[in-house]
Amino acid sequence: MNLKKYKQQFLKFNDKVNNIVYRRETIEFLHIGKNGGTAIMNLMRQINAECKEPYFFNKNNHSINLADIPLNHRYFFSVRSPLSRFSSAFYSRKRKGQPRIYREWRPEEEVAFSNFEHANDLAESLFSEGDIGLKAFSAMRSISHLKKFQYNWFNQIDYMFYERPPIYILRQESLSSDIDILMSKLGISTDLDLTSDPLHAHKTDYSAIPALSEQAKKNLEKWYEADLFFVNTVNKWCDENA
Repeated sequence: MNLKKYKQQFLKFNDKVNNIVYRRETIEFLHIGKNGGTAIMNLMRQINAECKEPYFFNKNNHSINLADIPLNHRYFFSVRSPLSRFSSAFYSRKRKGQPRIYREWRPEEEVAFSNFEHANDLAESLFSEGDIGLKAFSAMRSISHLKKFQYNWFNQIDYMFYERPPIYILRQESLSSDIDILMSKLGISTDLDLTSDPLHAHKTDYSAIPALSEQAKKNLEKWYEADLFFVNTVNKWCDENA
């Protein structure tokens, strides 16, 4: 069976179950990797379990794009500063997803981490001439979450903002307050808090990790130029729709 067709059939089945059995509207969480999704769904899971609200929050995996979500489903998603997301993605894969999950490196990831010990090393090597620049380019295209930009989850950005807008967009940098806005728009009153447990929130401790240098930041801003534009557009949209 075609994978995309299977995904669409699964979403329709999930929607049918929730509407017939639970009589709840399915709200889709479009899950862009390394944007606080684990903490967000920890909250949504608690709301689902209470069965007090007329909604069922469905967490999609990273392969699901907006085009895969049924048109009659409302949705939301989260974004993050591309530079912060870069560091989070690098170290998440360096530790193979632990402590929450374990996923062995793919061969190309093993090569990438053998060449670059820290995120700053990789970022500083971007656009360099010679062998190190080629290795950095390959690493950026090999490590999970680094090789897919946030705007890649949307086939047409203008369509998303104007024709099929989300309920709200959560920003990792202001996650708690943005969740309050989302809950308010859905008419949900809850005292649930974002977990601070790194096992559940899947956070990285950066205290012993080298900070990004100015050259590293400059290189990343060049690499993520289109994603920075996307996130800036999201920020403007959120300010206008809060």
